[in-house]
Amino acid sequence: AAPAAGPVGPLAGGVAETLRARMVRGSLISVTGFGASQALRFAATLVWNAGEYYNPQDGWWFNLTFAEMDAILSPTVRALQIVPDLNSRGLLRFAIVVATNSGQYAKGWWWRSNADLAEIQDTATAHNARLVSWERRPDQNGRFSAVFIQNAGADERDWTCVPLDALE
Repeated sequence: AAPAAGPVGPLAGGVAETLRARMVRGSLISVTGFGASQALRFAATLVWNAGEYYNPQDGWWFNLTFAEMDAILSPTVRALQIVPDLNSRGLLRFAIVVATNSGQYAKGWWWRSNADLAEIQDTATAHNARLVSWERRPDQNGRFSAVFIQNAGADERDWTCVPLDALE
């Protein structure tokens, strides 16, 4: 039986312990971001983690160095989102949301941690991939962390990437 569900949906300004508690009760983080005003405060959208896609290995990490993030990600552990941020000492750190990538739901996926728009397009073209998540790097103008999945079969979509500053 599924655990008793708490509120599922947007959570702004949540601390890490609050997010972990919700995951224990059956929620899965689908989007995360760092809160602008305080260290280790997050904005997140939570969805119920149940049914055929449920895997207790799915989760998230924060305050990772690049090497720590690189060690977690593999062909069988796929990033859903990579969020770069500067910690209180001004050092680049990452938060990542991951999902198991094995069995019948495995997908081809790729990631970049310091790409400009041309490199994002080149990665997508080289792998017939679609951009599913990207976040601006706070320490380098015009650079992004990006996650891609194979753009074929049931996952095939028309897509384009337009940074917000291009719309202003």
